[in-house]
Amino acid sequence: MVRAEVGKHMEAEEPADRRARETLTELGFTEYEAACLVTVLKQPGATAADIASASPLPRSRVYDVADDLARRGFLEVEEGEPRRYRSLPVEEIRTILREKYQGTLSELDEALDDLERAELQTADQCSLWSFSGRRSCLSRSWEAMETADRRVWLWAREALLSHDCIDHLKALTDRDVRLTIATDEPELREWLTEEVPDAVFTDVPNGLDEIAGPTKLVRFQMVDDDSVITVTRCQETPASQPTFVGSMGQGEQCGFMILCRNLLCGWDDENPARN
Repeated sequence: MVRAEVGKHMEAEEPADRRARETLTELGFTEYEAACLVTVLKQPGATAADIASASPLPRSRVYDVADDLARRGFLEVEEGEPRRYRSLPVEEIRTILREKYQGTLSELDEALDDLERAELQTADQCSLWSFSGRRSCLSRSWEAMETADRRVWLWAREALLSHDCIDHLKALTDRDVRLTIATDEPELREWLTEEVPDAVFTDVPNGLDEIAGPTKLVRFQMVDDDSVITVTRCQETPASQPTFVGSMGQGEQCGFMILCRNLLCGWDDENPARN
């Protein structure tokens, strides 16, 4: 019922009103609260009747919503018959929201840091995770690289080995982590050799880049022999965008980890650098 009333009202609403209301709801206001605040911003000194006639709020709800906004510091109240409402200056509203969400984000940062530390403490346990989306696949790959102590082995197609990866690859060699990059593409190897000169280059293991079908392997990354990430890419069609799906195995007893480790067994020793 609320959404139906709001939707009907928005059909005749000005674009600026609609944007303001939508943004306020994204910031945690209810649809009635957002509608009330926008209405009072446009009509300083509005009565309950004014608010009800210019917004989707039922007359019976106006006082509850407006008084709650006043308690939270967004509206001022002029007592009388009828009671009137006006908003704080727009800059004051911005300041209130900025302070509220900056504080919330700071608390979230601290909580996420604590969660990340807990995740690192359990990283040596056997686990297998999946994730989707190009950015998620890259982020997980970069996070795994940051934990490397000894070496990283990497093969990737150009879709997941682009300019935004170079800083992360350079950071490995800067920390004296041995970085081995597998590629059979001359242009890609030439570019990477120039961008990451301290990396070791080798050929792609037989079969790794020959998987046929609509879904292709586009990234294979191993870190310190105890963490592996694979990413597949479902090809683009006229009806859909390409989809990236990643898997991450961790822990010495993880079956996925053991399979991938055996696939690369001996490659660094048998294939010297070929720059």
